[in-house]
Amino acid sequence: MLVAFNPAPMAANVLQLPLDRCQLLFLNRGEAADLVDEQAQAPSECLLDGLRRRLPDVEIVLTLGREGVCYQYGDTRLQLGAHRVETRDTTAAGDTFIGYFMASRQRNVDVEDALRLASTAAALCVQREGAAPSIPVVAEVEDAIREWPTLELEHTLNHR
Repeated sequence: MLVAFNPAPMAANVLQLPLDRCQLLFLNRGEAADLVDEQAQAPSECLLDGLRRRLPDVEIVLTLGREGVCYQYGDTRLQLGAHRVETRDTTAAGDTFIGYFMASRQRNVDVEDALRLASTAAALCVQREGAAPSIPVVAEVEDAIREWPTLELEHTLNHR
């Protein structure tokens, strides 16, 4: 069984869970900082380094809001910027991102394209108010991917 986990809202008991048994862990900046005993304002590289030390065999997706998203697994670290949009409501942004990312991965879409799709879906989501009504349908996300500038992906190799 493969396990994907998002510890939101973060609670103290999450620190006691066997997170190393997860295949995929979705975290925002605050959750990552709590897991590695850092300040939430710490640079994303610092958080990712701490997560690599604590959970070396877990795929990490670190969402950073307006700063984009980072993905880390093994020796691979990817960073993708965010679409610049006017934010109205962030209520369902994380759930939208995770849903689109997971659906993409279940269809064997590569990580880079899954990150782009999920980021675009979340960017559409935050432009709308509400929770469920703000989640875009696939056709809207595909249209935005075709119409909006392509988000640039930065590859970084981890050095263990």
